[in-house]
Amino acid sequence: MDIKKIGMISTAVLVFLAAITTSAMAAAPSAPSNLICTSGHTAGVSSTETVIKMNWTASTDTDGDLAGYIIKWDNDPDTVFAASDLLATSTSTSFDASPDGNWYFHIRATDGANLSSIVTAGPFVISTQPSISAVTPSSGAAGTAIKITGTGFTVGSTSVKIGTADMTTVTHAIDKEITVTVPSTLGVGTYSITVSCGTKSVTKSNCFTVSSSSGNNAPQVNAGKDKTTDVGAAVTFNDATASDSDGDTLIYVWSVSEAPSGATAGTDYTLTSTSSLNASFTPLTEKANGTFKLNLTVSDTKTSVSDTVLVVVGVIIGDVNGDKKLDIADAISVFTALVGKSSDGVKLTSFVNADGKITPADASFVLMQLAKK
Repeated sequence: MDIKKIGMISTAVLVFLAAITTSAMAAAPSAPSNLICTSGHTAGVSSTETVIKMNWTASTDTDGDLAGYIIKWDNDPDTVFAASDLLATSTSTSFDASPDGNWYFHIRATDGANLSSIVTAGPFVISTQPSISAVTPSSGAAGTAIKITGTGFTVGSTSVKIGTADMTTVTHAIDKEITVTVPSTLGVGTYSITVSCGTKSVTKSNCFTVSSSSGNNAPQVNAGKDKTTDVGAAVTFNDATASDSDGDTLIYVWSVSEAPSGATAGTDYTLTSTSSLNASFTPLTEKANGTFKLNLTVSDTKTSVSDTVLVVVGVIIGDVNGDKKLDIADAISVFTALVGKSSDGVKLTSFVNADGKITPADASFVLMQLAKK
C-alpha cells in the first residue's frame, strides 16, 4: 500500500475518533422545570374536565443543540419511555385524558444524543361519572328549589329527574353543585333523584319528600255507609263515591284491612271488582261472622286518599231487640230500659260497648246507626 492511501485512511480514522470523542463529551440538556397545569386541574383532586394542559420552563443545553422534549401521558407514575413517544419542540402541550382514571404527565429533554432526567406531574384524577352526596332541603312543597351537591355535573349537558318527572329548571353553580326546581304538578310523596350527564347517570334513592302539591288537588272519597249481611249474602258498595276537582282519571283499589280471627280470603269470604268504585263483598262460611274493615283507596296518580267502611256479618249493628232489622223499635227499647221501665228482650251484647248494662252511650249508638240508614 502506498504512503498516500495510508495517509487518507489515517485521516478518516482520526475524524471518526474525534466525532466519537466529541459526542461522548457532549453535555446532556437540563431537565424541564416549573411544570404547571394551566387547565385548572390539581394533582390528586378529582375533575370532570378531560382535557389537561401543561406548561414548563425550557431546558438548557450548554452545547446549544437542544432538540426538544419527549412527552408521555399514562397511568403509571414510574413510566418507561419508548422511541415512539411524542417529541415536542414547544414548552406547552395538552392531552385528552380518557377513560376515567389517574393520569400522569412525564417529560424529558433531548439533544438527539443525550437525555435529561424524567420529570413527572400528577396524578390528575379524571372522573366523569356523576355522583350525588347531598340534597338540600330534603323536603318541601312542589315548586321548591333544591340544591344537589356532588361531582361530575357537566355544565350544559346535565339533566335531572325527580321520580319520573323532568326538572326543567337546572342551574349550575359549579360542576359540583346544581340547583333545580321541583315540578309544581308533582304530588305528595317521597321521591328519588337522578342526575344524568351524557350517557352516565346516578340516582339517590328516596331523598326528597314533597310535603304538599301546589298544582294538584287531592281526590275526594267516601266508602259509603257501614253494612250488615249474613253468610252467603253479597254486599255491593253502591253508595261509595269519589271525585277529583282537577278532572283527573281516578284509580280505585279496594282491600280488606281487618277480618274476624280465622277468616281466610277466598275460602271464607271474597272481595271482587276491587279496581272499580263499587266493589262487592261476600261472606262464604261461618268463619266470616264478625266485623270486617274494608279500605277504598283512590289515586289521581299524584295523590292518594283512603276511606274505610265496616261490614258486619251475622250481627246487625244496633239491633238490640234481635228481630234482624234496625228500626225505631230498637231505639224505643233502649230508651224504655234507660228510664227503668223494662229491659225485657233487649240484647245487651248488641250494644255499642257490650258491657252488660244499658247506658246513654248505647242509646246514642243506636240513634247514630238509624241516622246512617
